[in-house]
Amino acid sequence: MVSNNSHEFLDGVPIDWEVKKLVEIAQFENGKAHEKHIDEDGEYIVVNSKFISSDGKEYKCSNKNLSPLDKGDITMVMSDVPNGKALAKCFLVNENNKFTLNQRICSIKAVGVNNEYLYFYLNRNKYYLAFDNGVGQTNLRKNEVLDCPVLLPPFKEQQKIVAILSSVDEAIEKTEAIIKQTEEAKKGLMQQLLTKGIGHSKFKKTEVGEIPVGWEVKTFKDLLQEDSIIDIQDGNHGNAHPKASDYVSQGIPFIMANNLIKGKIDLVNCKFLNKEQTDKLRIGFAVEGDVLLTHKGTIGRTAIVPRVESYVMLTPQVTYYRVNASRLSNKFLRYFFESNYFQNRLEKLSAQSTRSYIGITNQKSLLMVIPTLEEQKEIVKTLETIDEKIVNEGSTLEQLQILKKGLMQSLLTGKVRVKVDEAEVTQV
Repeated sequence: MVSNNSHEFLDGVPIDWEVKKLVEIAQFENGKAHEKHIDEDGEYIVVNSKFISSDGKEYKCSNKNLSPLDKGDITMVMSDVPNGKALAKCFLVNENNKFTLNQRICSIKAVGVNNEYLYFYLNRNKYYLAFDNGVGQTNLRKNEVLDCPVLLPPFKEQQKIVAILSSVDEAIEKTEAIIKQTEEAKKGLMQQLLTKGIGHSKFKKTEVGEIPVGWEVKTFKDLLQEDSIIDIQDGNHGNAHPKASDYVSQGIPFIMANNLIKGKIDLVNCKFLNKEQTDKLRIGFAVEGDVLLTHKGTIGRTAIVPRVESYVMLTPQVTYYRVNASRLSNKFLRYFFESNYFQNRLEKLSAQSTRSYIGITNQKSLLMVIPTLEEQKEIVKTLETIDEKIVNEGSTLEQLQILKKGLMQSLLTGKVRVKVDEAEVTQV
């Protein structure tokens, strides 16, 4: 049990807790200079004189005179790209191998405190270290890190806090693994369904590969001419293109390539335009059911416009495809856009431009496989089942991340205390 004074605070800190600077409870060492590698998570870890990133890829390193890093040590990102998200982020070394670090990373060895507690605390406190000074801070100094204050509960309470947060971390890791496995399964299923269909035994060779007899291959120009697709159009160019000074706090969503995320349109964090202005524009009006495809800068992202009040306005980075629902399923078209075949074609064509770009004319020359409308709907139904699993697991992951954030805020400040004999959380 916690002491009788455990619910009393002094200057916002439980009176049975200590406040110490990092320099008092840890040994700090900077990494050494050697060949550089940066992975997407901001890790710069070297093992056996080779780089190794979080995905296990190894890279040669010529400098063998490096200080060892042991299992249980903490590493912190000291240097990041401008406006990056890794600065002050910490990693816990959980392998038995010996590690070494380059100069962008420091090592922190806990002294007299639980190393995992310190890891969680520093990760929560990274915003204290990597403060936003308005110019995009990209480096930390040793004295800034060592001056970082750390709230320390009694050691047994540190252990219980670690046990709680570690259990949430484990659940997060398992959920992330399920999502990754499901996404990989979806890729394989898409490849099968979009090339072999459902229940076919006879196939024919075509420009896009072997497909079922009875399927057709057509260009998007063909589909326009036969009215399977009603319109293909991007946003306004030149002087008519809305400018940053036109943005308003609410209004018509102004959709850019980066607003298409994982098959959905981000209608919350996008820019907005005044409807009086957009009503006067010539093109770029995407409505509910339109299939969007990014074709400039960021290539190949796709989504379907959901129910909106009137329409969304597109930038020249995004094309809408408006289908005739009696001939072509918009959901099938979106899945086809996501297929390996189509994405590879986009990549090859866009590489021919100095900046990744595929204009409307070239888009119309691209090929599409066309099953019967009935089979399109069956394929969509199958793929939507696996998409639903991904969405559900993603929702679980988001809830776990929110739970962890709340627990870190509560447990690492003493606002919620744990009973060290039962590992129960009690509200102060």
